[in-house]
Amino acid sequence: MWALGQQEVDPLEKFVLLCICDNAQEPFSSVSVASIARYTSIPEDQVKRLIECLEDRRLIEVAGRDRFILAFEGDAPAKPSYRKKVISPRVRLSVFERDGYACLRCGSRADLRADHVVPEVQGGEATEENLQTLCAPCNSWKGTKTVDFRAQGRRTA
Repeated sequence: MWALGQQEVDPLEKFVLLCICDNAQEPFSSVSVASIARYTSIPEDQVKRLIECLEDRRLIEVAGRDRFILAFEGDAPAKPSYRKKVISPRVRLSVFERDGYACLRCGSRADLRADHVVPEVQGGEATEENLQTLCAPCNSWKGTKTVDFRAQGRRTA
């Protein structure tokens, strides 16, 4: 559920929201404040305040006594679509040649990859200036971190 990943939502609010989801067997089914309190071991008056907070955040709507309408993922802000760009063979070859056909982190010459110094998901381009040679294990280790091994010089295996 999208709301659970939001840092501004209090952990107890998330707990109550999960409880409501766990106990709502069908759409518009009843989940009493008392049952939420028993399920979570949170006092009823605090559960009521947490439900009010969830309603204020528009994560739920109170639709009558002990009835809640949940805001599911369809109501979450859309994530921008992301599609990896293809690195042209010419650019890839140029990067490998520049880096001596060796991983700049460990020196391996096997299973080489053209790695983005600034990852694509952070706006990094597939250009010679933003690419470096890493072997598959080092590329996997680096993930989406921004690490420039070019400045550290070439390693030898």
